[in-house]
Amino acid sequence: MATTQTNANGSPVMNFTPVDFDREVQPDAPPGEWEAICSVKKTKTKEDGYPMLQLDWRLEDTDVEDHKTFLGSSVPDFLVFFPKGHKGAQMSAKKLRQICELMDIDLDTVPTGRLSSWDDLEGFIEALDKQRATVHTK
Repeated sequence: MATTQTNANGSPVMNFTPVDFDREVQPDAPPGEWEAICSVKKTKTKEDGYPMLQLDWRLEDTDVEDHKTFLGSSVPDFLVFFPKGHKGAQMSAKKLRQICELMDIDLDTVPTGRLSSWDDLEGFIEALDKQRATVHTK
C-alpha cells in the first residue's frame, strides 16, 4: 500500500511496499510456425477513439511436439486505422498490407479516404474473421 509523507523540505514523498519486479515479458506462445484462426473484434483506441480491430489468433496446429500444449490458446494482435499524417499511420498501413498478403485478401476491400463508420470496413472484417492462416511467433 502506498503512503504519502513529506520530506524535510516539506515536499511530498510517496512510499510504497517493496515488491519483486521482473521486466521480462513472457510470450503468449513459444517461437515457431502455427496454423491459426483469426477472430476479429471491433473496438477503438482509448485516448483518441480511432477505429481499431482486435485480432485474436487461436493456435490450432503445429509440427513441433513440445508446442502442442499451447494449442487452443490465443495470441492477441491489433490493427489501428490512424488518420493520414499521424505518426502511427505508416506502421499501420504496412501491417494492413502484411495481413492482406498473409490472408490472401484483396487490399481493395479496405477503402481509402475517410472512414466514417464500421460499415466502411465491413468487407475487410468479413474477409478476415474466422479465416485460417499460417502464422509465426517470435
